[in-house]
Amino acid sequence: MDHEQHLLLTLSWAVGLGLGAQLLAHRLRLPAIVLLLLVGVLAGPGVLGWVEPALLGAGLGVLVKLAVAVILFEGALSLRLEDLQSAATEVRGLITTGVVVTWALATLAVRALAGFDWALAILFGALMTVTGPTVVQPLLRRVQVPRRLKAILEGEAILIDPVGAVLAVAAMDVVLGLSGAHPLTWYGALWAYFGRLLTGAVVGVLGGWLLSRGFRRHDWVPLELRNLVALAGVWVVFAIAEGLVPEAGLMAAVAMGLVFQRSEVPEERRLRHFKEQLTVLGISVLFVLLAAELPLEVVRAVGWPAVWTALALALVVRPVAVALATWRSSLDWRGRFFVAWVGPRGIIAASVASLFALALEGAGIGGGRELLAVVFVTIFVTVTLAGLTAPLVAHLLGLTRQVGKLALIVGAGPLARKVAALLQEHGRQVVLVDRNQSLVWAARRAGLEAVLGNALEEDTLASLGADDAETLLAATTNPEVNV
Repeated sequence: MDHEQHLLLTLSWAVGLGLGAQLLAHRLRLPAIVLLLLVGVLAGPGVLGWVEPALLGAGLGVLVKLAVAVILFEGALSLRLEDLQSAATEVRGLITTGVVVTWALATLAVRALAGFDWALAILFGALMTVTGPTVVQPLLRRVQVPRRLKAILEGEAILIDPVGAVLAVAAMDVVLGLSGAHPLTWYGALWAYFGRLLTGAVVGVLGGWLLSRGFRRHDWVPLELRNLVALAGVWVVFAIAEGLVPEAGLMAAVAMGLVFQRSEVPEERRLRHFKEQLTVLGISVLFVLLAAELPLEVVRAVGWPAVWTALALALVVRPVAVALATWRSSLDWRGRFFVAWVGPRGIIAASVASLFALALEGAGIGGGRELLAVVFVTIFVTVTLAGLTAPLVAHLLGLTRQVGKLALIVGAGPLARKVAALLQEHGRQVVLVDRNQSLVWAARRAGLEAVLGNALEEDTLASLGADDAETLLAATTNPEVNV
């Protein structure tokens, strides 16, 4: 069998097995990534030999980047900034203080438990700063918790991806520079981090603005081509950012998604659904390919120390980081405990670790395969732990919002706030929605959950969970809306 046929079989098996694992995970109500990792390892060269990622050569890295661009854009597109406003303090703490604390403690943990040298330990710590929407969002769909907690975890997962990934790449530049693989200056090290984020943000904002402007003009982009044009736009913007500064594309994809969803583009819901399907496909294929590439003999060699490192990250590092990142927050201890419990690692950590292993090997620095193995063990352990226990933990903490108990109130004026407060006193989950920003702020100051939006729009109602609401009350200053 020639190379072309082997490559065809590898890609076909990766797609088929990946989506098969997704279906089985849905059926068994298990985290999909757990099954994807197992399927990838079994299908890889070390066991069945059905999937051979080495045949893709440099193309594997390209596939990873293109898929990650779509995943991050879709995550940012799905993140409602109105919800994020109620969790701004917590998210800001998690992507600043939380990143620094996680980096430091994860570095010490892998150094002490797995015996990594300082260079590898620093790289591992940087990789562990990211969680990721590809793991967190599916998990939260299975666990009914207050919207504020969902906003905190989703906001962290989406915004921390470019921050953590670029931090890891900057750390890699420093490690290679100190090893003599390429020259390094102090300003070069600073640019490696802040320059990538700034370049990506600027390119992403411009790209999102241009694309949304085109979508608002029906004569520019016909409806039947919008999904494909958006996909092409994401990849072009990502490529431009990468061409300017390597690895700046991650920030560009997130910035583009945030700008696009704030632009009130017509038919955005259809685009979001299309991107969600592409994200599922991308995650399925990538995890199978990356897991198949994992050297099993190295996994066996790192053994239990890798497991202890993963458990230390989940049970010690994450809680400490969350506690320090949210100590000025109004979040109660139950909310902090749940946020600390849900910190699984995902596709960003896996993909960047795979690139690091190749870069270290190319620079003649040992330990790249061990780094990759410990990262994948950590992904498996953290995803399994959070995915299997999060519903139980939420229930034990009293956070679970029973379906049918939601009260959705249209309007956030004085009357609506009084009704909401009474319902809340009786244990009801209450959400107010209003187009008036000052009324929304007043409701939040009163300790109520309020969202800025137009309740007459289908997308707004869907995002608020109107289908699950037991009570729907209109208490606005507009009699026509109330009727």
